[in-house]
Amino acid sequence: MRVACWILVVVACVIASPLRSQSIYATHVISSDTQGGAGGGTFLPTNALGAPAGALDVHSLGIGGSLTLGFSATIVDGPGADFLVAENPFYVTFQSTFAEVAFVEVSSNGVDFARFASAYYGAQVEPGSFGTVAVGSYDNLTGQTPSALVSNPLADPQDV
Repeated sequence: MRVACWILVVVACVIASPLRSQSIYATHVISSDTQGGAGGGTFLPTNALGAPAGALDVHSLGIGGSLTLGFSATIVDGPGADFLVAENPFYVTFQSTFAEVAFVEVSSNGVDFARFASAYYGAQVEPGSFGTVAVGSYDNLTGQTPSALVSNPLADPQDV
């Protein structure tokens, strides 16, 4: 079953990669909207292509921004995870992170996108700027769990 050739991520810094196909990483930027650089950061959408390369190899979406990535190979629906999206949150403690969560949407035609259902399980608080969240507070949103590449540059970027 064909699931997606395009991935749209909203409100985070992302790297996306399918786990099954000839080329396992996003290969081209379809579109990028940083909302005029709102919130500051590094605005280099091509940093979202290829393998995750560490905490400084990012693309900031800006507040309310988006990034749509394309793949040279079709992502198919199979057992287990079919692709992953990584963001660059960091641990404040081993139980909490400074998280910038984002919705993930997929499309098989590049026009009609379907958003993954998501949920929040944390306390009803407004964390504000530079607030932290407990690990496990979100379901089906990218940007809560730091990549192992942050602490170990030899880590497998596909280790979910």
